[in-house]
Amino acid sequence: MDDLTETARTLIKKVVPSRILDSLWARYLTATSTAELTVASSLVDSPKRLEKIRRQHLPSNNERDFLTIDWLRKRVAEVEDPALKSYFAMVANDTTPALCAPSHCYQALINSVIAVSVQSNLQLGYTLKEDTVFISNYAQLLRDLHAKAAVELHLVAGDRELTFFLEKWQIEDQVLVAPRSNPITRKIYLDSPSAKAFLETPGKALNELYELPLAEECTFEVDVVYTWVDSDDPEWQELLARHTEMPIDEASSSDDQSEEPDQDKVVDTDRFLCRDELKYSLRSLLKFAPWVRHVYVLTNCKPPPWFDESNERVRWVYHEEIIDAEHLPTFSSHAIEASVHLIPGLSEHFLYFNDDLFVVKPVEKSDFFLPNGIPKIRPEPYGMVHGELDPEHPDYINAARNVQALLKEAFGKTATKLHTHSPQSMRLSIVRACEATFPDAYRQTRSNRFRSITDISPTSFMYPSFAYLSGQAVMDYPNISLINVNKPYKRLLGGFSGAMNSGNHADLPLTLCINDGGGSAEDEDWGQAIIDFMDASFDEISEAERAYDSLGPQQ
Repeated sequence: MDDLTETARTLIKKVVPSRILDSLWARYLTATSTAELTVASSLVDSPKRLEKIRRQHLPSNNERDFLTIDWLRKRVAEVEDPALKSYFAMVANDTTPALCAPSHCYQALINSVIAVSVQSNLQLGYTLKEDTVFISNYAQLLRDLHAKAAVELHLVAGDRELTFFLEKWQIEDQVLVAPRSNPITRKIYLDSPSAKAFLETPGKALNELYELPLAEECTFEVDVVYTWVDSDDPEWQELLARHTEMPIDEASSSDDQSEEPDQDKVVDTDRFLCRDELKYSLRSLLKFAPWVRHVYVLTNCKPPPWFDESNERVRWVYHEEIIDAEHLPTFSSHAIEASVHLIPGLSEHFLYFNDDLFVVKPVEKSDFFLPNGIPKIRPEPYGMVHGELDPEHPDYINAARNVQALLKEAFGKTATKLHTHSPQSMRLSIVRACEATFPDAYRQTRSNRFRSITDISPTSFMYPSFAYLSGQAVMDYPNISLINVNKPYKRLLGGFSGAMNSGNHADLPLTLCINDGGGSAEDEDWGQAIIDFMDASFDEISEAERAYDSLGPQQ
């Protein structure tokens, strides 16, 4: 061993714990250079120790939960520092997560976090006067961290980042006291049996200190309902042709203007176009909202070739299963939306989706409901509903006007705001109350084969307005996005895709709607941009697809 290598080893071992040294040298063992392997061999104490490092599998930075607090908690456990006898994670909504340890284990927790950063080739920094400082001098980092009872750290891999606190909990008169407030508890009374059992097992979440879920947790089941149509389904096309004056919006391009078609029987291409959005929307939902219990796809079309009908979690529901035969077939989204609550087995709490909606980051039940079960509705920030019924006006406005009149009579107030193009947070009991209050309006809407001036708007106006006016919902205004052909869609979609792939969730909305309209179905550039975005952003096969089982056991 040359003098320089020997000096380096001696200096490093004076300031860096041996467990962190293991991680440092493990980097060399992933290389193929003989020189690098020689250096690695020279910097460990024995061939046995080197072999242990060689067998170590460095964590993959492609794991689905990579750079989350749960990922970090598991990686800290894998360091297996015997001095880390007790530590736990604090995770709560709207609060920066933390890894915590009693004061006598705090140094070991710091060492383990540093080891994880080295093993996974991550930058590790901490917040100093509102700036993030990244340090390669581990001795200095150890001194700085140990001197603080609570420090905000940052693990960074490329564009992905995990921000969390390290907390040193002090023992004062048999009470473990947190250095800063949190929504779960600031004190753990060490003489209680629950505290002893909790602290004996390293790596638990702080809320596990309690036997039952916290009052702030959403413990109810949540389902999702999609309404869907496949314009390429030959049987659907034949069915539509039998009930329309002109198939799929030919009226808008007809040269013969001598005879006006029945507008109630003209179908807008934009409303029925299929680019396999359902497949990608399901991928986004099942990846980023894994807590969803069941997904129901309500349709009068056969499943696409990729759909796995044997999957019990994602279920195909045909119109005839819930809508009276006398009202079928129906091509009116209003009639279909007036029936979604009739799906057998639907949970009390459910989300209503269209296939142009995508979840673009991890979401929780609490993004859509309060923990006590009250739905969060997301109205537009501006009013839209005004005026009298007019067949020349958009059908969704006329449907909302009908609802507005009904609500005026029932509540003595005027509702004017439509719901945003985002998932509807719905409760079965509230939807049933809507129909019980206005049975004739629901019956009339279901009976219309196509959208009609007599319709109501069941989901985008009736439900949220009724729920709010009856004191059963709260308004919420999260960041949501809608992209259409009139916006700089290539730049916007590219930005969303880049942020998703980098894990930079702070810049992403709750949900994204890619909205067709105004003839966009005929715009090839727009259509290709959507396909490219979906391919790039949602490339992981979901359990709703036939190919899923061929992937083998899932992580």
